[in-house]
Amino acid sequence: MCIMLMFRSTKKSILLSTTINPQKTDKTLSVKLRLIFNDNYQAYGARRLQVVLRKQDLLLSRRRIARIMKEKEVVTKIYL
Repeated sequence: MCIMLMFRSTKKSILLSTTINPQKTDKTLSVKLRLIFNDNYQAYGARRLQVVLRKQDLLLSRRRIARIMKEKEVVTKIYL
């Protein structure tokens, strides 16, 4: 991932490349996903979770969220 910094005084942008361990971030994301999922009666799928995470300023793709849900066996309940 890359971090973009904007300095208004010099109007220059500096691009800092940082290496982030995706396995470590997936573990922390899975905890957040599980909390959001359980707080919403285990009814949120990947798309709704993506919307909630965007409101918390965390941008993730729907497919990544779905992959984490599949790995952690997070499945929505079916209400009839």
